[in-house]
Amino acid sequence: MGNTQLLASFWDPTELDLFQFWRWLLAVICTIYALLITGHWLAGWLLYLSKPDRMRAVLRNYIVVQILRLRALRFWWELVQIAFWLAAFVVVVRMHHWIAA
Repeated sequence: MGNTQLLASFWDPTELDLFQFWRWLLAVICTIYALLITGHWLAGWLLYLSKPDRMRAVLRNYIVVQILRLRALRFWWELVQIAFWLAAFVVVVRMHHWIAA
């Protein structure tokens, strides 16, 4: 099924699949919620760390040092696992579209 057919069937009320619409709506809502919560958390930390206090300056320096000391070779196996599971997910999604067509 091509993208134009998928889009046409999405907007056509006679071919509306409620489960597919619910999955799409839930994915959009959860993505927006996660972005808002993450942005709020990050803004709170940036506001907290931006104040000119001696202890907060020490904490800022500590965070910068920890980020600079972070090396990818220490957790290369985790990166390999993430890449593997991401590839497996892409294969499953592609197979789902291939079988559905």
